[in-house]
Amino acid sequence: MKKCIVLFLLLVSSAVVQGQSFLGKVTLEELTQEKDSLYPEADTSILNEEGLVYFEYFPEIGFKMNQVVSRKIKVYTKDGISSIDLSVPYYIGNGVTELVKINDVITYNEKNGKIERSKIKSNAIFDDKKNENWKIKKVIIPDVKEGSIIEYTYTVVSDYFNIIPAWNFQRSIPIHKSTYEVRIPEFLVYTTRVKGGIKINKINNVETKAIRLTNTYPYKEVRMKESVHKYTVTDVLPLREEPYLDNIDNYRASIQFDLSMINYPNQRPRVIALSESDLIKSIYEGNGFKDQLKQTKYFEKVINLQDYEGLTEEEKTQKVLALVKNSVSWNEKFGYLTRDGVKKAFEQKTGNVAEINLMLTSMLRYVGLKSNPILVSTVNNGIDLSFQKTTFNTVLSSVEINQATLLLDATEKYTDINIVPPHNLNWEGILIKDNGQFFKVNMIPNFHSVSSESFVFNLSEDETSEAGSGQAMFTYKDYIAYFARTKRQGQSEEQISNELEKTYKNMDVKGIRIYGQDDLSRAYSMRFSFDKANAVSRIGNEIYFNPMQFFGLDANPFQAEERVMPISFRLPYVDVYKLTLTIPPSYTIEYLPENMDLFDQATGLKAFYSVEEVEGKIVCSFECSKSLVHVEASDYKKVKQFYDKILEKIEEQVILKKN
Repeated sequence: MKKCIVLFLLLVSSAVVQGQSFLGKVTLEELTQEKDSLYPEADTSILNEEGLVYFEYFPEIGFKMNQVVSRKIKVYTKDGISSIDLSVPYYIGNGVTELVKINDVITYNEKNGKIERSKIKSNAIFDDKKNENWKIKKVIIPDVKEGSIIEYTYTVVSDYFNIIPAWNFQRSIPIHKSTYEVRIPEFLVYTTRVKGGIKINKINNVETKAIRLTNTYPYKEVRMKESVHKYTVTDVLPLREEPYLDNIDNYRASIQFDLSMINYPNQRPRVIALSESDLIKSIYEGNGFKDQLKQTKYFEKVINLQDYEGLTEEEKTQKVLALVKNSVSWNEKFGYLTRDGVKKAFEQKTGNVAEINLMLTSMLRYVGLKSNPILVSTVNNGIDLSFQKTTFNTVLSSVEINQATLLLDATEKYTDINIVPPHNLNWEGILIKDNGQFFKVNMIPNFHSVSSESFVFNLSEDETSEAGSGQAMFTYKDYIAYFARTKRQGQSEEQISNELEKTYKNMDVKGIRIYGQDDLSRAYSMRFSFDKANAVSRIGNEIYFNPMQFFGLDANPFQAEERVMPISFRLPYVDVYKLTLTIPPSYTIEYLPENMDLFDQATGLKAFYSVEEVEGKIVCSFECSKSLVHVEASDYKKVKQFYDKILEKIEEQVILKKN
């Protein structure tokens, strides 16, 4: 079969490349252009690109899909040189044959008023194995400099065409023109997925071509209709990362085709795309899922059911979760199907996500709990509304307690009941019961995680000094505790002190004590003492003091005037800050900042700020909560203004005056 593909590549690649009409037409004007006309800040830009997908029929083999990609890229800066890359991934796993041919790579430069061409050498093309299923064809592009133009063309031939690879009309660099043409035989029926908010010009057409059904003379041929879909965009600005963004690919303008039916002549149509229920059924009843949940003998010796008698459902859950985490370590591989099986993973003490969390589900059921697996798409896997098998890339466990579904994951040390690795907090999961029934589960927490930071501060008794000292106590709950535990794991006191002193300027930290690092039954807390220079300003007989100086918000995280993509705060959480300052003897309050109360229903943002005198002390309290995880880009200015108001308020000073 591979010989057929190689022969086909040799026969057709040159003919296909000739269809890329923009190649080989580099001008001196293009080479000497110093800035991109569409986006002057660009380090590189795509001047033109074309993608072509077409199918070729081989007798006794069937259809093969061919993808031909051609690009013309301009380099403007030194930073742009390092971003030039030609890497083409292709599948090498079982059941699929794919090959990649680099048709041509040319670098153009201006030298002494003339165009100089540098062609690729054969030893500049090599394969890099990514994992057991994928390789990457890599190319070292020659003589790339500031001002260079690079042109290349490559072809990928595959006998897997259930999915036509997505074509991106938006990238991190500007695109002056992008054309994508897909030619589909009448025997293959595809559904189309289009994402993004840019205008895509589309032309549909139908053509007729002959395909040969036999290899021997006299050849038997039939006429076949071919639907031609051509998509074009022009002058597309780069899609840039923005602060508080989940996955940029969720918003990137792109198109993808999914095979829904094969309808060959004189044969019954074969449906490929499954309904939602059929898809879940095929996953659940397939190898590596349902049968794994039924296995119990491998762990029955380590679970004594008498040890679970008299325990609450939550205590049982905690006990089983701890058992799995202590018995099996995660090999950092995702997937909702097992690879080696739960039994082998338990014996070898390592496994992928599916092996660990299906094992967890089985054990929870064994001790009498209602536990079910949940199919999940991680944040990096994105959101896929088409509902394919690739929609999901991992699986969690769950337990039902007091009619509430609580999430579980045993792949990491600091996960807990309803505290799972944050990469799972994405969109909706699919919970599958043991009878095959399923329903959707919101993966976003329905509770607020809490960060509480409290400072007690005293000014130096030396009336000429602007320093002070105090104690701090930080308490973190739920996901904020998970983040703290994960960050602080294995850190020494010196490392933590250095980090704190870097965060709080002019501070000398000492006496750090941490509670609840490994005890998940309690909140995570940290206490320390500190001395701080330049804590106040003394002007004449007055002291100026900022009670929010330890809060750590120095600038608005939303600096841009406009926002393209929605804001993602990852999870609902509350920041609580409190500072208590003892008023020095012989001083009285001259000025206290006014209280502030902010709330915006559209963004779910709320903040409260107050400063008051309580029994000879100044008490500053601040609380900021984020209740909505996702905020639409149309409400961006409200978010920006919210932070502007907070920043303005927390810069205000308390003024103390000597009697």
